[in-house]
Amino acid sequence: MNYLIPTIDVEALRSLSRLGDFDRLIMGKRNDEYFGVPKILDIIGEYNGSGTFYVDFAEVGHGTDKLKELSDLIIKKGSDIQLHIHPQFIADKNRYLLNQYSKKEQAEIIEKCIEIYKQCTGGKPTSFRAGGYGADESTIELLREHGFNSDSSYFYNHKWCNIKPKPLNKISRINNIYEIPVTIFENKISYTFAGQTVKEKTLIKKLDIDGCTKEELQKGFDALKSSGVRVIILFLHSFSLFKIDYNYKNIYPDFTDAEKLKFILDYSLKNNYQIASVKTVTPLLDNYINDNEIIPTITTERNFIKSSVITVKKKIKKKLRGK
Repeated sequence: MNYLIPTIDVEALRSLSRLGDFDRLIMGKRNDEYFGVPKILDIIGEYNGSGTFYVDFAEVGHGTDKLKELSDLIIKKGSDIQLHIHPQFIADKNRYLLNQYSKKEQAEIIEKCIEIYKQCTGGKPTSFRAGGYGADESTIELLREHGFNSDSSYFYNHKWCNIKPKPLNKISRINNIYEIPVTIFENKISYTFAGQTVKEKTLIKKLDIDGCTKEELQKGFDALKSSGVRVIILFLHSFSLFKIDYNYKNIYPDFTDAEKLKFILDYSLKNNYQIASVKTVTPLLDNYINDNEIIPTITTERNFIKSSVITVKKKIKKKLRGK
């Protein structure tokens, strides 16, 4: 069996040190409609699937009542809740990665977040993803001590990930912890103007609703499937299906990203990949450990002028937000 696992990082980060609004950034509330977690759940449900929502329980500043309401909704819709931690919201606002803390400090943070998880869900987490992929070997040791059976923090070549190198796009298991790496592919991009290539760039990309075009999602999926990758991680955030203005006051539906999500879920089913949660797939992971390590390559083309304008707009928006 092949699996596509939608994983959703649920968080409300206005900045690295400032907590954003729960209703806007997690629920995606606009008037009487919701374009955040509720919308993602509805779309996954349309394809009879389930996903894993890595909820940042360090954001206890929202109130455990809201986090419990969120947890109840996810469970009711048949998806899985696991643990995500951005430590700055429960520890030091100037240290936003777990690997910036000692092992003892990490232990305290993880223990606090597990307790909040228990209060909100009535159970114990079994899978983990570090905020910003900022885990290290101490993090993995602590997860093992707390009975976790999987981690999905390893992102190859990411500057904030300090986990020792793991196989690319391949499940590994060390001392009873499965490492389910962020699924990646290589994209060789040609930037063209007036029919001529003026620039070339190679990027390592994850299969991400926010970070990929529809073409990249399809080509990336095809390349992964052709390379024999049988467990594919699809990446989203709680805010993936809406846009936010620069001062975070208003949100707007992102119909393009919603359609991309529907497309890749439908495309996966047509290619015989079941849409399932980490919790569902974990008992089967021993069957996937012997898969080949690989990072497939795709090629795409972009308009140089259009891409430059988009880059400038992003920089202006970032500056307006004070980042």
